[in-house]
Amino acid sequence: MIKFTAIATRTARLAHRQTIPRISSNKRLASTMGSTYNTAAPNIPGAPIPIFVVGQREEIAQFVIEAVKPEYEVVQMILGKAAKEELPIYLRGEIPATKSSQLGSNNWAVPPRAILIGGAFNDAEVAELRQTVVDAGATRKIPWLHVDHNKPRPVIVGNEAQYGDSIAQRFKDALNRLRDEGRLDADGDDSDVLV
Repeated sequence: MIKFTAIATRTARLAHRQTIPRISSNKRLASTMGSTYNTAAPNIPGAPIPIFVVGQREEIAQFVIEAVKPEYEVVQMILGKAAKEELPIYLRGEIPATKSSQLGSNNWAVPPRAILIGGAFNDAEVAELRQTVVDAGATRKIPWLHVDHNKPRPVIVGNEAQYGDSIAQRFKDALNRLRDEGRLDADGDDSDVLV
């Protein structure tokens, strides 16, 4: 009986080792990667559509997160200063070991279907961020929604709630349009959408 238990335990350990995904020998990737998520999972009928939010201030992001509910679920908020590092990792289907923000549901059952980029980013910065994602070899292609600086918007300072609600409504209107056109159903559409 002892021999059988020892063999079964050793076999179980070997089987477990074989199911552990290998991490690239690239030290930078290995140090930033926490885990992966299934980028091919389909949307769940009736469930909120998962999205990313990229912004400079968590206070504003909190208003956006609440305002896009119940149709959309912010899986992860990414702080602006870390977007160039974190967004390529997420768009490779990986989750960084450390995150710039703890805001978001962290529900990775279905991959995020869009990226919302706040008003702190101008068009040139969004283009630079997109190029960083391409250069990093990110494979996910999802719509990038960002603020149109030619449209009027409320002043932020001392007015976070009104600003957050106003921007969130613009994002939600654009997301609804993309959803109705079927552009949030799967990867493949990485178009820029001004809101």
